[in-house]
Amino acid sequence: MFAYRDVVIFHSPHPTSEQAQSLLLVYIRRVVGEVTYEVCELCASGLITQVHVATPLGDSALGTRAVAHLRACYPDVTWRSRLTQRMTLTWPTACVCPTTGPPRRVHM
Repeated sequence: MFAYRDVVIFHSPHPTSEQAQSLLLVYIRRVVGEVTYEVCELCASGLITQVHVATPLGDSALGTRAVAHLRACYPDVTWRSRLTQRMTLTWPTACVCPTTGPPRRVHM
């Protein structure tokens, strides 16, 4: 539980894509998780492509916290998700992100 409070979230460009960005979850100078996403401010849409949290903290809801942080940073963006796994029991309530349907724009 202490890890949940002590994790710091940093914004970072994703190293393999010009469009993608990352939220890095850092605990005591160690990256313990990452959320990869894309945002188009022209069409106000966002796409969450990956959420990864290290195994010992996998049940701590850090992924949910990171997605909630992301939504707070971009309040006017409508989010979609490519995620197929279920994060935690609180995931659906923290992020109402449809996983089906066509993308709004071709570029995302």
